[in-house]
Amino acid sequence: MACLLSAACVLASVACISEESSLGVCIRNCGQCKRMYGDFFLGQHCAEECLQTEGRGDLPDCNNPKSLYRFLGKT
Repeated sequence: MACLLSAACVLASVACISEESSLGVCIRNCGQCKRMYGDFFLGQHCAEECLQTEGRGDLPDCNNPKSLYRFLGKT
């Protein structure tokens, strides 16, 4: 019985990982851009947009200015 429960938990977690992978990439990209651009990058705004879109859409790419314009601010 314990083996069956463990197998069910593993299968459920694998399904969640595939759904959350784009969200994880999006949030990690926000963190990377924040480290690169410092106070000029609105990291919280970026992460909030990732959560709202569930990581779908235009992912932030630190090397692509077109994907960052909405997250850049003046200090």
